[in-house]
Amino acid sequence: MKTISLTFTFVLLTLSGYCQAKFQVISNPCDPTLEKSYYFEYADSMLDWGSPVFTDPNNAIQGELVFVNDGSTPGVFTSIGTPPILVETTTDACEDTAWTQDLTGKIAVTWRGTCEFGCKAEKAQSRGAIGVIIVDHTGEAPAMSGGTCGLNVTIPVISISRNDGESLMNCINGGGVIAFIGNDNGAFPNDVGSSKSEILMTESSAIPWDLARNGVEYPVDFGLWVRNKGANPQNGVTATVVVTYNGSTVYTQTSVPLNFNVLDTQYIDLGTFAPVAWNVGTYHATYTITNANDQFLPDNTFSFEFKFTDNEDVYAKSRLDNLNQPIHNMVTSIHEFYDCDYEVCIAFKNEYAGTRNAMALGMTLSSSPVNPTIENSHFEIRAYQWNDVFTDINSPVTFNNLSLLDSLIYNLS
Repeated sequence: MKTISLTFTFVLLTLSGYCQAKFQVISNPCDPTLEKSYYFEYADSMLDWGSPVFTDPNNAIQGELVFVNDGSTPGVFTSIGTPPILVETTTDACEDTAWTQDLTGKIAVTWRGTCEFGCKAEKAQSRGAIGVIIVDHTGEAPAMSGGTCGLNVTIPVISISRNDGESLMNCINGGGVIAFIGNDNGAFPNDVGSSKSEILMTESSAIPWDLARNGVEYPVDFGLWVRNKGANPQNGVTATVVVTYNGSTVYTQTSVPLNFNVLDTQYIDLGTFAPVAWNVGTYHATYTITNANDQFLPDNTFSFEFKFTDNEDVYAKSRLDNLNQPIHNMVTSIHEFYDCDYEVCIAFKNEYAGTRNAMALGMTLSSSPVNPTIENSHFEIRAYQWNDVFTDINSPVTFNNLSLLDSLIYNLS
């Protein structure tokens, strides 16, 4: 009997009201792989900040990223964060009287350090900065209070993680890194685009080959919603999907040219990839929207990957690394500092699982590596057969007919 080890990852997502607001590096000559969107926190104008409403497209900014040089003694380093990192004291935006740097039209980048978030931003603003990015010294992007200076700040301010800041640092110092911060809806007169949530992706990121042997048993549909986010009509817009395996193109489809009125949204069907046989390994899919007049290209290309596993027969909703281990994110749950119960439900459906003797042998969990830990906690895993009937996508989701198949409790120490 061939057994199937199902690996699930609980991916905790922060559902934000950013309304397409983003921090995106749109040009990075020294390392184009860093041209992407990054997780961030922002200075909330409804709290103790005078910053503009972040979700208003009129407040979006675009400019070159420049590390601050606040005039402190050059060459002096200080240790900050956990684990400690050495940063030059000129880059924490806390000096005032000796700071002569001209930041006109630039987005100032500074390390989190010895003074308040709001005061860092106010000092950079007074030197002409159109926005401020504060890099955390320890972990993920921190929430920011304005403190004594926050209400004086009238430019966008965001924070990013230490890892993202370090990855961008050398390129920023070399110059030429251009970023966009804000809501891109209506920010550019000519802008057709989409988002990661509006493209078709595979139901699972990794599936055992025995449950998806060929395109008849596991067809992959492609398509995406495309929106005209600018103020002008756009004509001749096309969308393309390209799927590669081991560096070779195995599927591609391009739509017919389409015209978009202002505020128009259209779904573009890019067909179904149904090969005679799937190969064990990773497939890469890339969507590209082509529009000759487009003024904002970062929302025109989206990629994802899906994998067929064999030796370890891992099933996962999240992406897997080269060792077939789930890749988790670092966005924390709202429950992280509380002693409470927390549930996550993962649905799995495959019409061939029963005939091929598939069974679940284990589950992978992850927690914050620092605090809190999952020691002295217990997890209960339940497997249900979901028998509710759904006619089509418009059928309401119900959980009236669940049959408990098995239940186990694990205590961690």
